[in-house]
Amino acid sequence: MKHRRENILVYIKAHNVVSVDALAALFSISSRTVRNDLAYLASFGLIKRVHGGAAFVHHALLTQLTRDDKNGIGQIIRNVKRPCAAPENKQHSGKVCILGTFFVDIITKVDHLPTHGEELLLASDISFGPGGKGANQALAASAAGAWVHFVAKVGTDQFSQMAHDHLVSSGINSFTLYQTPEASTGCSVIYVSQEHGESIIAISPGANKKITDLEIAAMYQELSAADIFLLHTGNNISAVTSAIKLANLLNVMVILNPAPITEEIKSCLPMVNIIIPNVIAATRLSGIEVQDLDSAKLAAKVIHALGVNTVIITMGGFGALLYFDSSFYHFPAYTSVQIDTTGAGDAFCGAFSAMMAKGENILYCINYASAFASLVVEKEGAANMPSGEEINYRLKRRTSHYELV
Repeated sequence: MKHRRENILVYIKAHNVVSVDALAALFSISSRTVRNDLAYLASFGLIKRVHGGAAFVHHALLTQLTRDDKNGIGQIIRNVKRPCAAPENKQHSGKVCILGTFFVDIITKVDHLPTHGEELLLASDISFGPGGKGANQALAASAAGAWVHFVAKVGTDQFSQMAHDHLVSSGINSFTLYQTPEASTGCSVIYVSQEHGESIIAISPGANKKITDLEIAAMYQELSAADIFLLHTGNNISAVTSAIKLANLLNVMVILNPAPITEEIKSCLPMVNIIIPNVIAATRLSGIEVQDLDSAKLAAKVIHALGVNTVIITMGGFGALLYFDSSFYHFPAYTSVQIDTTGAGDAFCGAFSAMMAKGENILYCINYASAFASLVVEKEGAANMPSGEEINYRLKRRTSHYELV
């Protein structure tokens, strides 16, 4: 019974919609038995019943079910994900596969960010919302027009359903959301200054640090169809390392956002095609304090020497610096009215990856990502992405996009 139900699920997944009669003939069982199997699978949300048959549920929460599950459906669920529907011609299909974190953001608005010794701040507003670097990057890449598959892991608490519902409604093409009872869903507390729009973040990674080698291996199908693999260092470093190795094996371009920065990532850098550190990460990776363009250039050279071919340092109001093919390019920041800088770096990475996946020139990709991020900081909430019309309008406002430095 276990193997039959598993095979039925695999068949429905491959064909999206199937009839009871077709399943009965294929598996040499009665229509009544088919209906019983379909009812069982539907009870776990894996399929939905339609007239005369069943349809695959593309966005299933991947979880290990109760311990007394004697039919092994938990194992099936962990391996279910939306079938890849990217164009068959992989060349510049515009598909981005993203491994990253999901967090529940607790956003607190304060008059100013806390200073040393300040024990109490008065908050004007507190709100809850979906976030996390990986989820934000996936939203940005999707908003920039890429086909996106996102992989993350959550707990079994009340926030896991928030993650699922958010991703379903986000417009992201597909996702794999693993679930574990061993840790809570990741949570972050974000203080946003109403004075300048700047923010500081305290995080509890939770389930984001529990991704297994088997779950990385299960990315094979989606990753093999991707043009770009984007990831950051918010998951456990063993998962990050395994994922980068898998992308290398599949000859997929790797873009790494080293945040939060960790020394352990240095051993992976020779396997990374493009690295996008911010000022803090660039300082940690290079040992050179990045304060201006000159120090950023020195840091970029050191990071390049660690094995990465292309280095892009994002510098907030100073724009972005590209070190590529022995040349430096500076991209001044777009003028913007900063409301909330939370997620600006994620927006840059997601939008940049989307353009790279479409085969655009790297100089255009950085300029596009800069314009995209400048619009994100004008909106409240890291998950609030700009429209195509807004991006095009901002791009047209600047004639000179970069300069050799």
